[in-house]
Amino acid sequence: MAENGGMPQASGSILSGICVSPGIAIGRAFLLDRAKLKPRGEKISSNQVVPEVERFLAAVDSARIELEQIKAKTLKNGSVEVAGQHNYIFDVHLLMLKDKMLIDDTVTLIKEKKINAEWALNLNSEKIINFFKQMQDSYLRERQSDVAHVSELILRHLSKSEYDSIEKISRGVIIVAHDLSPADTLQLDPSRVKAFVTDLGGRTSHTAIVARSIEIPAVVGSEHATERINGGDRLIVDGIEGKVIVNPSRAQLVTYQEKRIQYDQFQAHLILNRDLPAETTDGFRVALAGNIETPEETESIIAHGATNIGLYRTEFLFLNRNSLPSEEEHFLTYKKVVESLPPESKTTIRTFDLGADKITELEQFHEDCINPAMGLRGIRLCLHHQEIFVTQIRGILKASHYGQLKIMLPMISGLKELRQAKA
Repeated sequence: MAENGGMPQASGSILSGICVSPGIAIGRAFLLDRAKLKPRGEKISSNQVVPEVERFLAAVDSARIELEQIKAKTLKNGSVEVAGQHNYIFDVHLLMLKDKMLIDDTVTLIKEKKINAEWALNLNSEKIINFFKQMQDSYLRERQSDVAHVSELILRHLSKSEYDSIEKISRGVIIVAHDLSPADTLQLDPSRVKAFVTDLGGRTSHTAIVARSIEIPAVVGSEHATERINGGDRLIVDGIEGKVIVNPSRAQLVTYQEKRIQYDQFQAHLILNRDLPAETTDGFRVALAGNIETPEETESIIAHGATNIGLYRTEFLFLNRNSLPSEEEHFLTYKKVVESLPPESKTTIRTFDLGADKITELEQFHEDCINPAMGLRGIRLCLHHQEIFVTQIRGILKASHYGQLKIMLPMISGLKELRQAKA
């Protein structure tokens, strides 16, 4: 643990960030070393290329072993519900360790530019991260954090750097870190960790999703939290408004202690009334719906009283793989969702919203698209490659035998595209 952060803060100073998991926590700061590594850049000679590639691939393999060990430990020691619900995150990161763009392209850079593995990995991962940053969909844009976390894990094994162990965290603390990976967050024990604050992060990151599942208050994207908070500082984390109060005054403590009691009472009241009809005083029935990205998340939707899926993002069926999903794979995935919901529930499935550059089988595709300003992605990619679209639609139609399904078409720019999609 890094005992000291930056300069001591004035009593009651407030840091702002993004509230990603609601709740109010009061406790002492525990600075967890998750500082971003700075890769060294070196040119290498021709006879060093093969050993350097082997060193890189060995680091990738070590990263894979570490993730598999954490996954097994989480499934064994953590909450069965939470671990099962988010098990796919480990699988996604493990798949990324086999990804052609991340791994093979890094090897190519080592060979062609004759540079060390750290430098090549940094150049390549930054290129991939920039691809995701340009995406309009906030959820897909946030996938840049997955690339960053996996690359950082490989880099740590390359440099033989060790992080603070989460197992050593004291009871009743608030974690302050530069960033936390989803694997880090899944290892947090709510009985020992009251909340966490990070410099980086976004609302739709996997770290934020996990934090909400384990119900730990969290404020991310607070930029310089690790520089302005010292280990042992008393903190108030307001996961409702996205505030962190450092060394609060007596008046601030009293105010937030009352707010915490009110919030806990309100949450208890919601759980108590969860199964009551969602109905206005004049008798209008409201259908509650939640958004998901994997079938496992339907458990959380039901647990919080929702009965419908307002948006099922299907992009993860296409990412980090070397072949397109089959009709049967689509069918079984959607069938699993509808069968886990009450019979009267409705699920809206959005057809995939990705560009050709994110799908391995199509990454060499460079035709002009129908609407160049919006890019060859989503419905435009489907209209160019109708076999992808038809396969997904057929899977959805087969699954609709088991429940009520709706289809959402992304990035429609005009009536012509809508008619073509429905043809």
